[in-house]
Amino acid sequence: MSDADGNANNTEIIGDGTTGANRTDDGAKDELTEASGLASLPSDAAATSSMTGITTGQAVGIGFGSAIGGVFLLLAVGLFFHFIRKGNLSRKRRPQPVPPDSAALDLLEQPLAHETIRKDMRSLQTGIKNFVDNYFRFEKVILDAAGEAQIQALAGRPSQDSKSSWSDALGDPSLQPLMTRAIISRALFAMIDPKYDGNITLLPPDLKGAYQSLHDTGPSSRRSIDVHQRTRLLSLWRRISGHLLSPSERPDQNQVEGVADEIAAALAPLRHQKSGNYHAVLRTLVASAAKLGMNLFEQPHEWRALWSTSHSGKRGVAVFPGLSFITEVQPSDKGHGFEAVNSMRVCKVVIEE
Repeated sequence: MSDADGNANNTEIIGDGTTGANRTDDGAKDELTEASGLASLPSDAAATSSMTGITTGQAVGIGFGSAIGGVFLLLAVGLFFHFIRKGNLSRKRRPQPVPPDSAALDLLEQPLAHETIRKDMRSLQTGIKNFVDNYFRFEKVILDAAGEAQIQALAGRPSQDSKSSWSDALGDPSLQPLMTRAIISRALFAMIDPKYDGNITLLPPDLKGAYQSLHDTGPSSRRSIDVHQRTRLLSLWRRISGHLLSPSERPDQNQVEGVADEIAAALAPLRHQKSGNYHAVLRTLVASAAKLGMNLFEQPHEWRALWSTSHSGKRGVAVFPGLSFITEVQPSDKGHGFEAVNSMRVCKVVIEE
């Protein structure tokens, strides 16, 4: 190896070493720069925190407030849906409008046809005739004062003559069957008449009492009463009241048995033959009369029994009444109740000799 080559190599080594030293210095500078940058990070974070203006305590407060706000929001939403649901239910339960009064008539039974009433009247008349023919064998009848009073309490007087008596009417044996039929008929129709003042009735007593209270207008003048309107209201009241009665009150069996016992006691002086199902048949007649009475009570027009005929020359005994419906009334001249002005006859009185 020559000196020149050795110098060259030395130079290269020296050059490389110089170069390495330079790199070493540059690396040291870079490390210092990086270290200074890392050291500056905390100051940058503080600067960022100071720029936003929020401390750790404030951040915690914001989070807590957000949680409470969320709770209130949930409560508000829950209440909102609760009121919506309640409103829907209230709309579903909203009461229906009250129908007019005329709609109430649709709930009532239709009035009986006149032919149906005539059929029921004929059936009761035939039943009374058969009862008297089958269970009475007449002889001379003598009624004492107690017997006369008992019959009169049930059937009234045999005629409008205040001097008439059942003792005289029953004095003729040939007329006794007819008079006995008349006593039974008059007693039954008195007890189904809502205007009848007697204590014994085949109508529900409370219903009869209410009717008489409403029917009694008191000492009112004709001008102070709208008769047409009052008649319509009373008609509607009678129909609704009868419709609302329970089946056990149509008729009441205790009333039927009580009336049958009263009639049997009044007829005892006239009946000399005791046989058969006398009391059972009599109770059947009384029950039929009670049913007829309630049917008549529920009709649109009030009714009245007819015990006389317009034919003044016709003689005989009125054994069964006729029937008419009162279509127009006016206040009574006595100032109490109403009296008929116009009426419609359904069936005529049965008079036999």
